[in-house]
Amino acid sequence: MEKLNDWLLFEASNQIKKWRQQFNRPFYVSVNISAKQLHLPYLAESIQSTMEFVSLPTQALKVEITEDHFLGENSHIKNNLDLLKALGVDIYIDDFGMGYSALNYLQRLPLSSLKIDRSFVKELGEEKSLVEGIIGMAQPLKLQVIAEGIETEAQLKGLRALGCDYGQGHFFAKPMDATNMTKWLEEHL
Repeated sequence: MEKLNDWLLFEASNQIKKWRQQFNRPFYVSVNISAKQLHLPYLAESIQSTMEFVSLPTQALKVEITEDHFLGENSHIKNNLDLLKALGVDIYIDDFGMGYSALNYLQRLPLSSLKIDRSFVKELGEEKSLVEGIIGMAQPLKLQVIAEGIETEAQLKGLRALGCDYGQGHFFAKPMDATNMTKWLEEHL
């Protein structure tokens, strides 16, 4: 991976390791992988060596990629995803529903989860059929569903009623640096 991406993965993994030790909980780190990185022949090896250097199991890493990475057939991408999955890295489709519409990749790629884009969550009130469809499609494929952009208790309740597995957004906490996150964890765990 590029030097900046290596450094970011190292820093994030190192922080997760500290929180795991401090709070005795199985925290994980979620990183976005670019289309360029998905084409690198040494992606899995680089990630594995970073995780080993930090002494964090590869299962503590979640990789997020967007649907547009699957445009066309590309054996490098599938190979890299297969290698990451073999290492125990979970693979998430980020902003699901906002990009590539050929859904056959849901069955042929080693995916773990779909992340519903916040634009669908925002309109959850009267118009819930798309979210309901995404959740309904994910369940038989044994994919977890994570809703992004949850801002209200009503959205959370609606998503739970539809069978959404997890959520993220300002309703739970605003983005924060590691110091403030540590304080937040001390107060909420």
